[in-house]
Amino acid sequence: DSARLEEVAHLKWMDPWQEMWPRPPILSDDKIRSDSADLFFDITYGDTLDRMCAVATKTFQCQVTICNIIGTDKSLHSGSDLDKLIPKGEKAPRLFPRKEAICNWTLKKGGVLVIPDIDADPTYNKMPIMGQLFYAGAPLTTVDGHHIGTLCIFDSKPRFDFDSSKKRKLEAFTAAMMRQIEISRLQHQNRVLLKEKNRLHNQLILGKEV
Repeated sequence: DSARLEEVAHLKWMDPWQEMWPRPPILSDDKIRSDSADLFFDITYGDTLDRMCAVATKTFQCQVTICNIIGTDKSLHSGSDLDKLIPKGEKAPRLFPRKEAICNWTLKKGGVLVIPDIDADPTYNKMPIMGQLFYAGAPLTTVDGHHIGTLCIFDSKPRFDFDSSKKRKLEAFTAAMMRQIEISRLQHQNRVLLKEKNRLHNQLILGKEV
């Protein structure tokens, strides 16, 4: 209907849909959510998020953990083992098309999503996930309630052991990751403000244009 078309009008990759897997579900406020997430793409995170993902990988004894910020049409990946998600010998990019992300379904759920056996689930088994058969993800949520992405884990074998205790632990990891992302955002803003302050100082006091 017209209301639904308006909700996804900002997502040019949605129409026409020509992929082998189902069209992902989209939140009714995805335009606001996407705009909020896009603000986190130009921030320098260093290796902090990668190291936190490595700790999660050891904790959950999985193959790879990804911090995934999901914008309008791209997703920004952080993680220490991203190369395991692509063909051997290739270098994993940090930016992926949003349409390829299982995490779209996690955003829609608004809570922990667990897929014990990806290969057995027709919703996900056609998606381009190199050799990964298990998924669990939780939304990264800002203080104003926007799900800007997910923290998710993958494994190369089906797993049916991800109980409520592990779900709570994943939520705790996700909250810690979100706090670090917010810290990085504030540090980025401070650097931008300092640069502008120095520019104005040079312009007004020293009479120089920068």
